[in-house]
Amino acid sequence: MPELLGTASFPSGELLLIDFGLLRIWSGDRPPLLEEGDAPDHVVERANAAADVEIVGPQAAEAVRALDLASMSGWYAFDVDLDGLGSAVARTGLDASVRQVPRMPHATRVRTLLDAQPEGAVVPFHGAWAVAVRGLPAGPSQVLDERMEGQYAERWHSVWVECAKGEVAESVQCGHVLVDEARLLFADATALSGWRHDESSDDPRCGLP
Repeated sequence: MPELLGTASFPSGELLLIDFGLLRIWSGDRPPLLEEGDAPDHVVERANAAADVEIVGPQAAEAVRALDLASMSGWYAFDVDLDGLGSAVARTGLDASVRQVPRMPHATRVRTLLDAQPEGAVVPFHGAWAVAVRGLPAGPSQVLDERMEGQYAERWHSVWVECAKGEVAESVQCGHVLVDEARLLFADATALSGWRHDESSDDPRCGLP
C-alpha cells in the first residue's frame, strides 16, 4: 500500500535524482571545479584538469555505442582525459573523433542532455551519475513510497513522485544513479544552482543563501 512521504515542487519542470551527499561536488551554474577539501589533493587536481568533449563524425553514434563509457551521455563525455578519450575513439576504427567543448556546469549538462533526450538522461559529474527528466508539473507533487514485505518491512521497495492520477501507461528506464552516501534526493534541477552544501540559511557557514 503506497504511503505519502510528503510533497515536492519542480518550478523548472526538470527533476534531478541525485545522491544528496554528493551535492558538495555539484556545481549548479558555476564552473564544474572541485574545491580544496572536496577530495584528496591529487583527485582535485586531476578533476579540475579534465575536459568535456563531444563525439562527432559520420559514425559518432556507433563510436558512442562501442565505447559505452560511464562518463558519456548522449554525444558527450564529461570530466575526461582529452588525449585518452581521443585515443579510445581512434581505436574503434570508426569515422568519428572528439571535439573539445567548454567545461559545462552541471546545470548546463542537465539542460543540454535533456534537449537531446527529453524522456530522461543520465548526468555524469566528477565520476558520479545523476538522472534527470523533463516535463513535470510546476506545482506540488506527492512523493509516495511502497515498503517491502516480511522481515524487510521497514525498508522501501520503491519511492516515486506522482505527477498525475491514473494508470501508468508505460515505464522507461532512464539510467542509473550512483549512491555513495546512502541518500537519494528528488530536486528541481535549476533550484540546485542555489545550493551551498556546507552553508545554512540561518548561519553563513551552511545551506541555501
